[in-house]
Amino acid sequence: MSLPYVQPDFESYSLNQLYDVREHLDAAAHPERAVVVERLIAEKEASGVREPIADRPFWLPVVLAVLSLAVVVGVGLSKGPKAALFAALITFVCLGADLAFFGYLDGHR
Repeated sequence: MSLPYVQPDFESYSLNQLYDVREHLDAAAHPERAVVVERLIAEKEASGVREPIADRPFWLPVVLAVLSLAVVVGVGLSKGPKAALFAALITFVCLGADLAFFGYLDGHR
């Protein structure tokens, strides 16, 4: 006995959930779903709906910033101000990359 096929109710999905569906949907196998998901994303983006990022830990940017500061201070104390400036630059770039990767900068990853 097979279970009946149930079409997902994409209308009830949040914008973040729709982004996730678009990222993982096999559009070649399910072109009708891809069209629906793209339409819903466009509608929600056009309406200006911004959803909170609830699935990301709030403490992660704080921990990354504290660790970054510790690296800069440690290098500054041991190698001097020029090395500290270089460490600050590299740390700032890495912190930005980390925050972008975890989706804190785009607001809808």
